[in-house]
Amino acid sequence: MSEKVYRAFSFFPEHNGKKDLMVVWVPLRAERIRVAPYSILLDDYDHIPRNVLSLAKGYCDEFFGLDELNLFKIFMKEKREITVLYDEYDLPLQWQDGEGNPSCPIRYSPNWQKVFSVKGNEVIDLPFEVDGYSKK
Repeated sequence: MSEKVYRAFSFFPEHNGKKDLMVVWVPLRAERIRVAPYSILLDDYDHIPRNVLSLAKGYCDEFFGLDELNLFKIFMKEKREITVLYDEYDLPLQWQDGEGNPSCPIRYSPNWQKVFSVKGNEVIDLPFEVDGYSKK
């Protein structure tokens, strides 16, 4: 298993009337389809308070593994003519910010909105759908 996970994104000069749009790609995975066990993905997993555990899990589920990222990049380039870029994150992921607040999954944040959807049956060899989110 890789010691890294990846946050995928794309830039659009214009999309639906918005200029210079950045879209973050979020895999919609079920818990059974995660990149690695949560104890490897999340820092200090055994000490995450129960009341924020689902947020922490949701946050780390929004990252791609390397093979998933490569399959998604190829599909988006070949079928949608969209270039997918990425940032690399070392494991384990921090599940809270510097002030102790839990990291919120993008798909649950009021600051982000869904602007794209890629159905699972469109992406060969990916067992989940992928949504694209942009800041409001």
